[in-house]
Amino acid sequence: MITTRWDLLDVVTRIWTHEGEGMMRAISTTLFATLFCALTASAQSPAYTPYAKIDSLRMHWSSHLVVVELENINPGNYNPDNCSKTEYFTQGVAPDKAHEAQLAILLSAYMAGEPVRLVIDGCGLVNAPGIIAVQLTK
Repeated sequence: MITTRWDLLDVVTRIWTHEGEGMMRAISTTLFATLFCALTASAQSPAYTPYAKIDSLRMHWSSHLVVVELENINPGNYNPDNCSKTEYFTQGVAPDKAHEAQLAILLSAYMAGEPVRLVIDGCGLVNAPGIIAVQLTK
């Protein structure tokens, strides 16, 4: 089911890279342009938290989930997709380099007491605001 612009992009990419030529490619390009514009117009943009120190960082043993709480930041104020749980931010731990890098940044910032900025989009595994990027500042 296509629910976000990223789902749409994935479907069109699969069609586009398929060995089919000609009409299928033209139809997929037109469909992509139309639906992307519609989804982009109605989709929420990611939310950016202010830079803040990590108050709590937990990894659950029963799921691939990292829970992050920032000092003096209410996750409910950075919830572009209206997730039902707003006590914390979550990052799903996928077996890829991007998630490993995000977790490394979170751990390093937590241990050093340095502030981070979280980019939030979508709802995580437990329907809490999901972390899609982590930013550091000096």
